[in-house]
Amino acid sequence: MFLRIKNLLTAAEVARLMQLSRELHFVDGRVSNPANLTKDNLQADPADGRAAETSQLVQAALLRSREFVDFTLPKRIAPPLLCRYEPGMKYGAHADAALIPAAVPSNNTLLPDFTRPAACASTSVSTGYYEVSGSTGKALDRSIALNGPMSGDAFAATQLTIVPVSVIPVETEKGCKVRSAKFKLNAKITMPRWTNRKGASADLQNGFDMFADYARLHEEIHVQIGEAAVQEMEAAVLALPPQKNCDV
Repeated sequence: MFLRIKNLLTAAEVARLMQLSRELHFVDGRVSNPANLTKDNLQADPADGRAAETSQLVQAALLRSREFVDFTLPKRIAPPLLCRYEPGMKYGAHADAALIPAAVPSNNTLLPDFTRPAACASTSVSTGYYEVSGSTGKALDRSIALNGPMSGDAFAATQLTIVPVSVIPVETEKGCKVRSAKFKLNAKITMPRWTNRKGASADLQNGFDMFADYARLHEEIHVQIGEAAVQEMEAAVLALPPQKNCDV
C-alpha cells in the first residue's frame, strides 16, 4: 500500500535539497543493491558529509508529519537516500530485495523506537481475541470480515477509556487551585486467533504471523497516543485558573 503525502517538504527545504543535489558527490546507485540489474541511477555518496544533511532534512519532515507516522508506524526506518537521474537513466520494474545494506548514521538518529514499553504507570492493557479459520488467504479474509472488530472492517483494534482517579484541590492565597490530578487509561486490544492454522501452508502461516506482529505494534501505538492524551489532560487540569473557593 502506498500513501502520497502532499507538501511534505517546505519550499525552503526543497530549495536546500536542490542546492545540495548540485554540490554532492554521487555514486552508482547499484552500490546499495548490486543484484538489481534494472537499477540505473545515481545516489548520494554516504562518504560525502553533506549527504547526511539531506537525510536529516527529509527525516525531520517525516517526523513532523502525523499523516506519515499514523500510516506507517515503523519501529525503525533506514535514512532517506537522495538519488539522481541523468538523461537516459531509469529504474525498471523490479521486486525489492528482502535485505539491502544501508549506511546508518553513527548516532542512529532515525525514527524513534515505537515499540518502547508504556511510559504511563496508570495504564492497564488487556488483550482479547476473536477466532478466525481457513487454510487459504481468501478464507482467512472472509473469516476476519465475519468475526473481526469494527464489524469486520479491521484486523485488530484498540478500545481506550480514560477514567478519572483523583482531582485534589487546595486553598491558596489566590483562591482554590488544583494540587494534583490523576487519570487512568484502560486499553483493550483485540487480536485474531487462528484456530486451524496447521492445515495451512508454511508461507501463509508466516505471512499471517508477520502481519499479526505488525498489527499488535500498530495497536500499541494507539495505547501510547492514549497515554499522551492522559498526560495532556492532567496538565490541563493542573493549569486551570484558581477559583474563588473549593466548595463543590
